[in-house]
Amino acid sequence: MLASACGGGSSESNVTVIIPPASQNNTLTVSTDGSGQGLVTSSPSGINCGNDCSEYYSESTSITLQESAQAGSTFNGWTGAFTGMGECSFDMSRGRSLIANFTINSTPTENDLTVTVTGSGNVTSTPVGSIGSINSSFSLNLPQSI
Repeated sequence: MLASACGGGSSESNVTVIIPPASQNNTLTVSTDGSGQGLVTSSPSGINCGNDCSEYYSESTSITLQESAQAGSTFNGWTGAFTGMGECSFDMSRGRSLIANFTINSTPTENDLTVTVTGSGNVTSTPVGSIGSINSSFSLNLPQSI
């Protein structure tokens, strides 16, 4: 605040007061998308998305968002106010909205079966039913019948 008195010797004074503009708060909104699951947290604290995905920050605040994929998922990138991979940093000079995309890992599970075939024949499974017709024979070293 700046105050100054002006006058030419009279008993009246003029006072000028200049008030600096108030700092503006802007909204940061984060969401998650995709087939997988994960969390997004912020530094400074505030965003913890799973639960808290929207916060107000002063326009002078520098934000860093960090993604963390949950087991069985992979982080697949940011869209919105920031695009790319990994942690992202920006200032809150304006409101921002970002989406963290998580996908399910496509690695084989313990229930996957791979059959390598030579020769000709049909492959069926019990109790599930037919696996499919093939034009070759195969051999398997499994403890269960197929």
